[in-house]
Amino acid sequence: MIGSAEMTGSGSELSSVQRIRFGMMIGESGLLAWQREVIENLLAVDGVELALLIVDATKRRSPTLRLSRKLNPVRVLMGATYRVARLAGSFPASLVPVDLPLDLSKTQRIDCVVQRKGRYTELFQPSDVSGIEHQRLDFIIRFAFGIIRGEILQVAKWGVWSFHHGDPERYRGSPFAFWEIYNGEPETGAILQRLTEKLDAGSILKSGHVPTNGRSMFANQEAVVRMSVTWPADICRALADGEDISNLTTDVMSPAKIYRLPSFAQLIRFYATIARNNGAAWLRSVTGRLGRGSATG
Repeated sequence: MIGSAEMTGSGSELSSVQRIRFGMMIGESGLLAWQREVIENLLAVDGVELALLIVDATKRRSPTLRLSRKLNPVRVLMGATYRVARLAGSFPASLVPVDLPLDLSKTQRIDCVVQRKGRYTELFQPSDVSGIEHQRLDFIIRFAFGIIRGEILQVAKWGVWSFHHGDPERYRGSPFAFWEIYNGEPETGAILQRLTEKLDAGSILKSGHVPTNGRSMFANQEAVVRMSVTWPADICRALADGEDISNLTTDVMSPAKIYRLPSFAQLIRFYATIARNNGAAWLRSVTGRLGRGSATG
């Protein structure tokens, strides 16, 4: 028995009475395009239904903190880069905010205000935990909240699933798909994990890598996000085929450094790396064309 869905047979479809029910943690501002695609892929699996929206209604930032963030020179420079990318049409389509699918408008929701414990940990109110548990969910997919711990991690049969765009054995923190270019990594990774009480030490459900695009952080982000959008749906198909996904997981035991927002000097070096990589690619292209031209002359 997997939650409310008992898996039988060898096909990837579930009968109308054999359902996989999941919840989605979202912010009040909605979803990004890649996140909505994750949900659409899940709902395209026969027998999978979105049973609950768990909305993050927590107000975190004071006006003073918001002002200090706006005056941070690194954030100002990166923000300008994002605006230029949008104007130039090179900003990742997967990272654009979008509305929820219309057919989710009547889905039951719970607005949750979490309690902060320590510097980073967020705990759900007991009444919210009880309300979520009452839905008898098979899993919860997380697109909001911070570092969540406590009973919320156990209310669904298969726990809370969260994406980490970065290879957790080498890269933790943010910005995602940035430091791999900065450090000249050949690959950029991602995982889908089941969260546990330990930070960055969940159980890996799916993982993968794409070749690092050293010419554009945005292209690198787009590639790694695109790789992962089918993963939750793939797992649900595995469940439908009768697989025990506990046999598919491995625990993260990462000694990796936690990366933060780059310093101003690191950001300038990053832009120089991007320029150098683009220059090298242009030179290879020109040399290749000249070589082909001399061979046919």
